[in-house]
Amino acid sequence: MYPRPPEAKMYFGPQFQSERRQVYRLMHQIYTLLNSGEWSVCYARIGENYRMQEMFGLNPDSVGFCEPIDQIMYIDPCCDVLATLIHECLHAIFPDKTEDDIIKLEEMIMRHLTPTQARRLHMISAEALIY
Repeated sequence: MYPRPPEAKMYFGPQFQSERRQVYRLMHQIYTLLNSGEWSVCYARIGENYRMQEMFGLNPDSVGFCEPIDQIMYIDPCCDVLATLIHECLHAIFPDKTEDDIIKLEEMIMRHLTPTQARRLHMISAEALIY
């Protein structure tokens, strides 16, 4: 057997396992949110839609946002759709968290997301799509 390199501890140590468990729980919450039928997903060109930016008070660089009254998540299809979908779902689940907290959770999920979780998220979000 070959010895494990020292940096392997960084990837498979206790923090890694703790984050994986947290990602598993967060992904379960995201699946539940999208499966509930309460929230919908709409693809819209946010960066080019000045009317939408003005109506919702968005920054021209925005790639997604949650509209809590109608419970619709708007995602710009010209961006990283998966990361944006996760980000907006986190806003819907945790409406009181700050943008920085949501970004940290999104980055942690994206670091640990498995191909199976990504496929499942795409399949579930497809059922929540509206036009």
